[in-house]
Amino acid sequence: MRIALLGNPNCGKTTLFNALTGGNHSVGNWSGVTTALEKGTASFHGESLEIIDLPGIYSLQTAAPEQAVVREFFLNYEIDVLLNVVNCTNLERQLFLSTQLLDLGIPMVIGLNMADLLPSMGLQIDENALEESLGIPCIKISAAKRQGFDVLLSALCKEKNKMRETENILPLGAEARYEKIKELIESCLLKVDPARDKSAAWDKFFCHRIWGIPIFFLLMLLIFYLSFGPPSQIFTTGFENFCSSVLKPAIKLFFFRIGLQPWLQSLLLEGAFDGVSSILIFLPQLLILFFCLAIMEASGYLARVSFIMDGSLSRFNLSGHSAIPLILACGCSVSGLMACRIIENPEQKRLTMRALPFMSCSAKMPVYAFLCQSFFPKRSWLIIASLYLLGLLTALLTARLSRKKPEEEHNAWILELPTYKLPRWRLIANNVAVRCQDFLSKAGTAVFIASIVLWFLSNFNMHLQPVKEIASSILAQISRWTLPAFSLMGCGQWQIAVAAWAGILSKEMIVASLAVMGVDTQLLADLLSPAAAGAFLIFSMLYTPCIATLFTAHKETASFSFAIKMAARQFLVAWFTASLFYHLMSVLVSKNL
Repeated sequence: MRIALLGNPNCGKTTLFNALTGGNHSVGNWSGVTTALEKGTASFHGESLEIIDLPGIYSLQTAAPEQAVVREFFLNYEIDVLLNVVNCTNLERQLFLSTQLLDLGIPMVIGLNMADLLPSMGLQIDENALEESLGIPCIKISAAKRQGFDVLLSALCKEKNKMRETENILPLGAEARYEKIKELIESCLLKVDPARDKSAAWDKFFCHRIWGIPIFFLLMLLIFYLSFGPPSQIFTTGFENFCSSVLKPAIKLFFFRIGLQPWLQSLLLEGAFDGVSSILIFLPQLLILFFCLAIMEASGYLARVSFIMDGSLSRFNLSGHSAIPLILACGCSVSGLMACRIIENPEQKRLTMRALPFMSCSAKMPVYAFLCQSFFPKRSWLIIASLYLLGLLTALLTARLSRKKPEEEHNAWILELPTYKLPRWRLIANNVAVRCQDFLSKAGTAVFIASIVLWFLSNFNMHLQPVKEIASSILAQISRWTLPAFSLMGCGQWQIAVAAWAGILSKEMIVASLAVMGVDTQLLADLLSPAAAGAFLIFSMLYTPCIATLFTAHKETASFSFAIKMAARQFLVAWFTASLFYHLMSVLVSKNL
């Protein structure tokens, strides 16, 4: 039996899909998280179920990209039953799409999701009255707590292939539909204790027009302190000692006992192991960062950042629509670029995509942590927070300085704010696990392969002969050709040039390449001054994004020149900013002396 899941953004549809199929797809409190079809399987009483998760939409009559995906699905796929997932804490908004789906005449069941939140809001729903009015089964469920699934699946099986009459069910006009929806709500929704709804009270504090933004930045500052300050450095130092003092000697001893050739030992230990472990030692810090962000997201607060930032972003030719991709870019620029699909204004979409890669993604975290621990250990968390802020300001200035300002959108901006709720620790764990899996997959594939290539380039010369000193290797020779550009920002050492060029493959490779070349904390301090280290931090944050980001930019815009211009623009901005910082700091230091 084929079941399609459809509902408004933030109705819990993907959470339900994951619970039914055992998947781990992205879940977020914003529209556009699901931008394509996701398929999974399940079984119920011996019957095989194919479940399709469709993008969240507000209406069947919008120009949004998600609506195009839904329309294409209904034109090309046959389904047995449609499951309309509804956030029952906001029936008035959610039932508008439900009434449109009723007009299609497809066998349909409404899942009244988040029913577990109703008592805390002082609400009750008579699902039988709603079912009688609409003429289809309406089942209370909680996707987060996995409640009501048996009743829901049973209703879906019973509705299979049951076609319905579509004439005179509900009025066709939007205004008339909302009038009818109000009548439906009056007949089935009972406000037992309106004073118990705490979300409105919390919003007066967190979404305040004056102190809403300062509260957001203070929360982010606290997260950076926990993730990169003294609390996390304890775990990072311990993990680093374990890798270098326990794990590496154990692997080396194993290779010796099995008689592995010395060159192969060097390849696997000094190349692959040093490259990958240099990234993995920062996993504890990323775990804390991902955990804090997951709590903000699951509680319903992170979705409100779009609303909070809308007024400020409008001054930079952007809007609240752009806030969602910018937030997602803090995890991965690729995700942020794909999330730009939710922006309907074409010029504003391209403007957001142009600015977005300046944001600090998680791949840059090992670079920040390594350099900060080497030069500024006591202020690591504050410097990293400043780098995030600098990246945001650069992104906004890029949008503000655009020659062509996007036209004002005439359509109202619809933003569904989820109810504040206590995070479900199982969902938090799943969220963190997915992000860590993505991070580890890069360390296990791209970084592993690139580390081996770097090992070869650093152990052989142009004549493919082994070298005793890395300074005479292929890697050193190629990097010396580009040293003049890096010298202007105080980084005129070939090792730094190698790390910068390797970072275009993947930003984690900056740290991995330094490890492969044997550049540890002590040697790095000999190569760079504190001013040069600060300049290289800024350069690493702003310069050309990774290959995956450039490829995604080309794919999303269908323009090769867009990706090329993005790469060139960011390199020039990074080089100019880092060089300016280095010379200003050098002047300040010389005056103090």
